[in-house]
Amino acid sequence: FIGAGLLFQLYPTFDFEGGVLELRAVDGQKNVASRMRGIGIGGMIEGDCLRVTNLALGLTPDRLGVKLDDCFIEFGGYRAEIPGAERAFFGQLPSLPVGTQIPMTRRTETGTEVLLIPVELFLPEPNEPQIHLSPRP
Repeated sequence: FIGAGLLFQLYPTFDFEGGVLELRAVDGQKNVASRMRGIGIGGMIEGDCLRVTNLALGLTPDRLGVKLDDCFIEFGGYRAEIPGAERAFFGQLPSLPVGTQIPMTRRTETGTEVLLIPVELFLPEPNEPQIHLSPRP
């Protein structure tokens, strides 16, 4: 009963344990990009590299062949040896303009390669639930 046009304007939230799907309308009045941008990967320092632990499918890193568990030895001018490097690196990304190219050096079996990964927009932050769907008791 809900058309695809309406669904396109909503952000779904799933509660699998409770069996509830919430659809939230996107607030188009504010600049939702201000906190919702990044490079499509997440990671943590492990040894001498930033190990990829999260990967957003469909964004540039995924299309460039970045995989979970990849090792980046340099990321946006930071190296793993710097205390708090990943926190500083990921912390700056939301304030960078969309399209900013971040050089990241990935360790490969044969050496290293430099990837330019742009800052991209993610889904906008939803506001209060607009539609609740749940199974009948």
